[in-house]
Amino acid sequence: MLSCREVTEQASDYLDQAMPFWARLMFRLHLGMCRHCQELVRQLELTTAALGSGAFAPAPTDGPDDALLAAFQTEFGPDRPDPDH
Repeated sequence: MLSCREVTEQASDYLDQAMPFWARLMFRLHLGMCRHCQELVRQLELTTAALGSGAFAPAPTDGPDDALLAAFQTEFGPDRPDPDH
């Protein structure tokens, strides 16, 4: 039977259905007896579903928003020194 460590290492392959029949069977047997590994696989399924659903907006790639930059310049002044230099 698989250990919890082996289940953790193979969980992605299980969810991707990239395991041979017998390995998948052994994996499912372990899940049937281990509530901690059941929870791990459930959390991975939820994470994969959330990431694949487009629920997260992509990060902007074109630099700071002009309105945000103007607000900072209004608050702090345009000549405020860069704290990293």
